[in-house]
Amino acid sequence: MAPPTKRKAHSKVVLSKRWSTGNFQATTTQQQPDSSTSEEEVYSGPEPIKFTKKKVLSDIGDLFTLCTQEGSRKYLLTMIYMLLRHLEYSWRKTDEILDTIGSMKCETAHKWADLFLDGDFEEFIGENRGGQRTQSFFDVYPELELEARAFVVDECSKKASSFTVESLAKFLDDRLYEINGLQKTAQQLIRSIEMYRIDIRRWGGRNEANKNRPYFEGHERPDVQQHRKEFIDHFLSNKTEYYLLNDEEVPKWLQPTAPKPRVLICHDESTFRSGEVNARRWVIDDSAPFFSKGRGRSYMISDFLVIHPSSPYFQLSPAEWNQATQRYPKLLEEVDIIYEKFSASAAINIGSDLYMDNELILEQFERLFQMLQFKEEYKTHTIEVLVDNARTHTSKKFSVNDFNMKPGTRCPVQSIEYLDPATNQRKTINCYFTDGENKGKSRGLLNIALNLGLKVPLNCKLQQLKELVSQHPAFQNVTKLEKLGMQYGIQVLYVPKYHCELNPIEGYWCHMKQFVRKHNDQTFHKMVSLIGEARKNFEARQIYLKLCRRFWTTLIAYNDGKDYKQVLQIVKVSYYMRVKRLNESDEKYVQRYNRSFNLRFYDFEERKDEHVKSRMMNFLNTHMDLKMNVDIIENCHRLPTANQQQTKPRPVIVRFHSRPVRQHILSSLGQLKGKKLNITIVEDLTPLALNLYYRTRDRLRDNEKKRVITRNGRIFVRNPDKSLTLITE
Repeated sequence: MAPPTKRKAHSKVVLSKRWSTGNFQATTTQQQPDSSTSEEEVYSGPEPIKFTKKKVLSDIGDLFTLCTQEGSRKYLLTMIYMLLRHLEYSWRKTDEILDTIGSMKCETAHKWADLFLDGDFEEFIGENRGGQRTQSFFDVYPELELEARAFVVDECSKKASSFTVESLAKFLDDRLYEINGLQKTAQQLIRSIEMYRIDIRRWGGRNEANKNRPYFEGHERPDVQQHRKEFIDHFLSNKTEYYLLNDEEVPKWLQPTAPKPRVLICHDESTFRSGEVNARRWVIDDSAPFFSKGRGRSYMISDFLVIHPSSPYFQLSPAEWNQATQRYPKLLEEVDIIYEKFSASAAINIGSDLYMDNELILEQFERLFQMLQFKEEYKTHTIEVLVDNARTHTSKKFSVNDFNMKPGTRCPVQSIEYLDPATNQRKTINCYFTDGENKGKSRGLLNIALNLGLKVPLNCKLQQLKELVSQHPAFQNVTKLEKLGMQYGIQVLYVPKYHCELNPIEGYWCHMKQFVRKHNDQTFHKMVSLIGEARKNFEARQIYLKLCRRFWTTLIAYNDGKDYKQVLQIVKVSYYMRVKRLNESDEKYVQRYNRSFNLRFYDFEERKDEHVKSRMMNFLNTHMDLKMNVDIIENCHRLPTANQQQTKPRPVIVRFHSRPVRQHILSSLGQLKGKKLNITIVEDLTPLALNLYYRTRDRLRDNEKKRVITRNGRIFVRNPDKSLTLITE
């Protein structure tokens, strides 16, 4: 009998695993799937839990510890479910077993397992009953919990993955004996290892795959640090000569105070691919369209971002363009690069045209330098151009690595011209023999070094010779781009290696690609048209103002001694949360931002064994005439209360996936008028804001208390003329 084909063998393996490795995802319907439908089609999630991994056994052990400690039915049944799935029982078989023993359904068990493994641990262990039944170890030693959490965070943030639960156990054992003034005589731990694992989970820790995280290995290299220091010193020492932005919510330009201001022009290239689309999108059932496989055709853009009040883009007016072309007729010549009208912004179609190599970059920059002379807004300004350290920008006419040691070998130039620092005079040395038996041959790096007067040790190797020669002024030459800038009186500055956060134009590409991918239909012509729309959108939304302000924030942070991780955190907070708005501290604003996705519902009827999320969506769609899906709600639960005797329903807090949805609900509160539901919907205020709200109301008369309102977590008082006054502490 002939052996089976590869296709049949593969199909047999897939079919044998089909029912045992099916993914699970809770569905909104209560109907059982048809027996002819595969489990993968019914329950398929974006990130399924792999119960068969050995790591899950340790998670099951943690859950067993919780079961023995708390005696919870939820913990026990979730552990049984995870064990059955780990043993490769299918979802349907597991559901039958759980139903047989009279426990919860698979759908509920999987929800709790998912919450335990990848969700909020506090929500998993919470019963929403209020109060605390037992006293834990850290209730007796609360100061130790703070130390332990700090220890875990510090160890988990290290690059080495040497931290274990035993490390925490030993740390707390030593601290406990130290606090009580006792001497440890036995090796036995005060608490079990399993309890420490539960503590780490409660603090938000997860034992997961050691995935690669973005970090540039050369970021803290000594030569890079030195370049970064010189780069930062250049800008901060001349800060009064640049155009800056204030710290208001809507940034405004601050004019330079120096007599001769500077204009900073940032440059970079980026490649767009027609096959790229958004990573996530909304779909209904099986209505999602097909997508083209692959990344599609490429389109490379080389652009400039100007830090100047006139415009984020460099472009001449028609009159200025006429003056420029009269002086430089070459600007009108047809070239391979596609230039923006009256501008130096360029694009090429990779694959059919060229690539942005050093020659094309020099051609583009020469066009820019020629046009800058006729820009009226830049008259009497010093022009600086900021570029990254890509090889297409740092190419030199020659380098020490282009030479070989012996005569007659590789030599890229006929002669080398340099400035002698001793005499301050320009000198020239020939790199080829002009007479003798070697006439017409290259001298070689060794003879060049001897002619320069360098002391070359005996038996010197090529690498050692290169290091020696590279220190001489003859080989410390500038790049081709810097030399071109000198011809037009423009200074070229290089961003330190591995420091893309120090180039404002990087945020420009981020916005452009996000816009294009969101609206792209995977056709090349559509992508090219979207790039133009993205440029207009970038300018209309004034995102360049935030990028300019972020640039100076990053410079100051590095100058204050912050490391790479701290700088990125500062950039993230300042960009997304506007930390300095209303002079609030970081912690206060972060709290307010996190609550800006929430709403609180008071006097919402409480029922036994209720499904709060479904009831909440039914309420919004029925009484407020909102056509919304349950997926808009990220989380929904009742708040615990310490008073077990109260008869009023416990408040419900609802967290939405997006703030626009939350705002839409607030703006639709008028739908509740006249329905006599007695349900109050308010913003979820921070404790400080709530205290300020009540204190403000207490200062007013009873008939004026309704004038106190909230907007986006802040407190306002409505004036008689309907204007609003912000109340601060």
